[in-house]
Amino acid sequence: MASRRSTHGDTKTSVAISILSKETGLPVNFKHDGARFAQPQTLKITEGETYVLGIAVSGDASPQLVGIEVGYTRLKLEYSGARKHEATAAWTADCVRPTRDGHRDEVLVAVTIRTSDGASRSAIFPLQVKVYAASRHGTVSRAHASGEPLGKLHLQMEWEDAGPYSPIARADARFKFSRRSSSRASTESLPGMPIPASAGISSRPGRQANDVASAA
Repeated sequence: MASRRSTHGDTKTSVAISILSKETGLPVNFKHDGARFAQPQTLKITEGETYVLGIAVSGDASPQLVGIEVGYTRLKLEYSGARKHEATAAWTADCVRPTRDGHRDEVLVAVTIRTSDGASRSAIFPLQVKVYAASRHGTVSRAHASGEPLGKLHLQMEWEDAGPYSPIARADARFKFSRRSSSRASTESLPGMPIPASAGISSRPGRQANDVASAA
């Protein structure tokens, strides 16, 4: 997950994000959509459910995680160490409606880091999701009923050191979904953190964002 410097002078920083259900401690599921939509994989989330994100950054520039926004909502970070390269945050899917069958929605995830030279940079990643209706009492949401458990989302930020400073890093749209080897997980394995009562997300139609490219 380490960053590397390319032959063209770009510095690349890796970002890994895990997403667990706060209620069950289990990872969210994802499905393979192939070429049907803008991105080949889709995260499955439930309307109104609260999720715990585990975020880690790494790279040659010794990045620190400064902030994360999901659907234009800035989330509170709880750091797991003084180096500030790992943290947890929570958001609740209470600002989205269930996705229509045959469609996908898009949630923008903005990650901000600070490198060893004191510079801050941000990148915006379009995340393709399908939102399911909240389950009735005693039933399992369709978001949990099928698909593969998500291990981590692997994202990458990159920028040109030789050029003029810019606070905007390029978001490599070729991010990957890794499958969790076991669906057993618990929020107890994450650093202790207060869960906000509401940390909303918003969705946008599943199309390519203007400032970042959608995954192929």
